[in-house]
Amino acid sequence: MPSTLSIDNSGLQVLGHRGAILHGGPHHENSAGAFQEALDGADGFETDACVDADGEVFLVHEAKYVTAEAGVVYCLSEHLDQSSQQLLGNRRIDQLRTAEMLQLRLRDGSALPALQEAIRLVGSLPGKLLDIEIKGYETVLAVVQIVDAALQAQVLQPSQVLLSTFNHPALSVVRERLPQSPVGAIFLTPDQPSASLFPWHPGSAGSYTPLTAATLRAPELQAIGPDIIVVPEEMLCEATLDLVSEHLPQARLMCWVFTERKNHEAADLLRRLLRLQSSGRIAGVMVDNPRDFKRAARAHGIHLATP
Repeated sequence: MPSTLSIDNSGLQVLGHRGAILHGGPHHENSAGAFQEALDGADGFETDACVDADGEVFLVHEAKYVTAEAGVVYCLSEHLDQSSQQLLGNRRIDQLRTAEMLQLRLRDGSALPALQEAIRLVGSLPGKLLDIEIKGYETVLAVVQIVDAALQAQVLQPSQVLLSTFNHPALSVVRERLPQSPVGAIFLTPDQPSASLFPWHPGSAGSYTPLTAATLRAPELQAIGPDIIVVPEEMLCEATLDLVSEHLPQARLMCWVFTERKNHEAADLLRRLLRLQSSGRIAGVMVDNPRDFKRAARAHGIHLATP
């Protein structure tokens, strides 16, 4: 069943993708500096939650779906400085102990943030949103525990957190443990084939899933009733809104800029948002430069959640 709470529905929310991805800027994506940039210039940010061998949650983009031909590529080393790449070697995050994770440095020289750090940043700013994308095997249990503790301590309000993932079965755990929190199911475009999440356990049902009528009708997803359906921005159109409305009428749409595809045109996305905003079914966008995009959206007359 859907949660009784949802993210702001008074207007479009502009979130930073992985905090902010500013090429040539001072902060690397998924860094504390990138998070602060999104909080200063927009409505919050999305970030990638991964769990290490000791069960601690760190925020970094460790794997990416590139193309149907290349499939899923492990990319953690792309975000680390040279000495950290040497320390990492050929290992994954789930193969590193916390003491080693604390030694890693992003390309801007900063440490990999822990989930608690992002929660403190967002929790101190009423009205801002933290979208936690749950990655990797068994990450959901660790994330839920940390978020639950923050909610119980009132460090974070339920309206300030969205838990989203490609691993749709994991959303049932979120619904059970955090019934007050909205959840988001992430999908690929229909032309992309389903692929196993990485790193992943062979017995898991989690996968990168294309958005189709069949995948929206899946009994497990119907039972969860996600509040938000998250799609690549190229899918932001009437047909997608109609498809989601038919099969998950309570859900609203959020899109993200698929950075790896390098085909994003901000002007085109702004035109589509302006045309579709009257539907009331678009919750927000996740963009690489949230400050500039929000400024442009305001100039285009798009109704925003915050001025």
